[in-house]
Amino acid sequence: MGSIVSRSVSRSAVLAAALWLFVPAAAFAADPGAPAASRGCPEFFPDFSCEREARFPGFVMPSTAPYLFEDPFTTTGAYFWGAWHQFPESSVFEGGNAGLLALALRVAITERLSFVASKDGFLMIYPDNPILWQSSGAVDLAGGFKYELVRMPEVQFVLSPVLRFEAPVGSPRAFQGIGHGAALPSLSFGKGFGEIGASDLHLLGDIGVFIPFNAAHNSSYIWYDVHFDYRVADWFVPFVSLNGQSWVSDGNGELRVNTKLGELSLNTAQAALGTGGFEGVDLTNLGSRDVAGSTVLVGGVGFRIPLPHGLSISAAWQAPLTSTKYLWRQRVTTGLAWEF
Repeated sequence: MGSIVSRSVSRSAVLAAALWLFVPAAAFAADPGAPAASRGCPEFFPDFSCEREARFPGFVMPSTAPYLFEDPFTTTGAYFWGAWHQFPESSVFEGGNAGLLALALRVAITERLSFVASKDGFLMIYPDNPILWQSSGAVDLAGGFKYELVRMPEVQFVLSPVLRFEAPVGSPRAFQGIGHGAALPSLSFGKGFGEIGASDLHLLGDIGVFIPFNAAHNSSYIWYDVHFDYRVADWFVPFVSLNGQSWVSDGNGELRVNTKLGELSLNTAQAALGTGGFEGVDLTNLGSRDVAGSTVLVGGVGFRIPLPHGLSISAAWQAPLTSTKYLWRQRVTTGLAWEF
């Protein structure tokens, strides 16, 4: 098993390195269209000095899986969001819930290149399992860069490779700070359908890989997201979403878990509680055994309400669609975005 994991991680590392080299090369190879300076905008940090159309008309950002699902457009803004996540009774938590508050930041460095700070926040966990403590703490940090490799407003299509890194600096009380960090290369896209400049139906999607720097301490997985929205009115955009994770390799399951019975390894806790291997879905990577080959799919519905001055609010409800649920029962996510 160790050699299989090693080969998997090696191939993934090559993929991450290739994408890391590809993104800056694309900045020189792709035709950026009319220079920003010719429209009265600076070449760098354009959103701070001029008006520009970052998104195609009618498009809104996705509202589910905010730690993983990256918008393909080059924007500048602050994105506040909170989530209430309920655990199933069949999980290690035997029910209960968690709350999360977070702030994402994005800065357009040029018209096509942006800095992305997509993961931070404070997590509060309230399990129903009597041997587990209520706990809370800061989550890990993740950020990186995104580049609009293909931008075709004439057909309402955009394609953006993204490379982020996750630093394990969060609190162990919130099941964070596990392992040695990870690379998260991904590819995001957007497509509008209908009359150019007035389309009402929009598709957003992405696919990415979580590649741990130490495969013993973290599992690896592929994630993928799809978002369909339809603009009913300028002030109301309902959507449906599908978010999935498929695990590629296991960790060693040696994470230390603090319980009311003392400190146990994740393997021991899973065996004692009869849960088998499970993972922390999109919130944390536990490095569990016996998760490779499993998939969790989650469906969602919600809406976004665009407001004046670059503001918008959103709400989404999600629930698992697969028999494998891990820590999923349902989730409600709300957000406030301010783009400028």
